[in-house]
Amino acid sequence: MQGIEYARDNDFGLVIALDCGIKSIDYIAHAASIGIDFIICDHHLPDAILPPAVAILNPKQDDCPYPYKELSGCGIGFKLISALAQKKGIPMAAVYQYLDLVSTSIAADIVPMTGENRVLAFHGLKQVNEAPSPGIKALLRLSNLKEKLTTQPGVRHRPTRKRRRPDGRCPQSREPVHGKRRGQGFYHCRNAAWR
Repeated sequence: MQGIEYARDNDFGLVIALDCGIKSIDYIAHAASIGIDFIICDHHLPDAILPPAVAILNPKQDDCPYPYKELSGCGIGFKLISALAQKKGIPMAAVYQYLDLVSTSIAADIVPMTGENRVLAFHGLKQVNEAPSPGIKALLRLSNLKEKLTTQPGVRHRPTRKRRRPDGRCPQSREPVHGKRRGQGFYHCRNAAWR
């Protein structure tokens, strides 16, 4: 609600919700009642009743013909800016500069590394290695990462079962290496020898 009030107080007529909003029926109805339109870019499962947004980009809607259903929230936002760039005649290079952020969202949203996600992650990791955005550059600096990231997702940075301790924890860590889903949570290990 705070974001809607901020939009109203600053005379914004459009809010683009990224990775959220598909279940925010009351908030978006309130926004519409005060003259603020919403575009929702979300990958979460929608309910039977959708919010009254001017546009909903969500491949998991029952009537959505988009063939790939597993994009991250940011991946859907990337599709929106790609379409806008095409419509406005903006060079796609201006859009591709955000691929490092898209690849980060693929990992953060824990979406399958298949189809379009795999392609976007590959090109996003190349972007991270060659010309990262300022935010990603800062994260790399904070992590003290000295080597380039692999463009083969999961190949190099995933722990092997041989090295895992019997209790499922990595050496010198109090956090489980794997979460409920296979491979989830392996980034919790901070031991350089483990990686």
